[in-house]
Amino acid sequence: MHKICVSNSAGEERKVMINIRLALQVDDHETVAKKEHIEAIEAELDRMRNMAVHVYEEMIYMRRRADQQHATNASTRGRLLWVEVCMMFAVLLMGLWQIRYLRNYFKVKKLI
Repeated sequence: MHKICVSNSAGEERKVMINIRLALQVDDHETVAKKEHIEAIEAELDRMRNMAVHVYEEMIYMRRRADQQHATNASTRGRLLWVEVCMMFAVLLMGLWQIRYLRNYFKVKKLI
């Protein structure tokens, strides 16, 4: 945004015309662009490029972390499956042992 202030010290009305040209419309850029303007723009472009590189590196890091977490979740699910299978086998074995033990106990006590 640009602001332009025009004041008139004389008492009579005057017309003011302002021609504003964009950088694309200017024929001779060296007359318009001064060295301090170009250096400021270059510094801003460097800052923006560094920010873009940082964002890109952060994105790659996050993608790598997501892949590692996915691999960890997959291996954990596989281990938990085996633990659950072993626990089910142990529960089944203990249930069968209890049935056999109680059957023998009731036969000895002559309740069956």
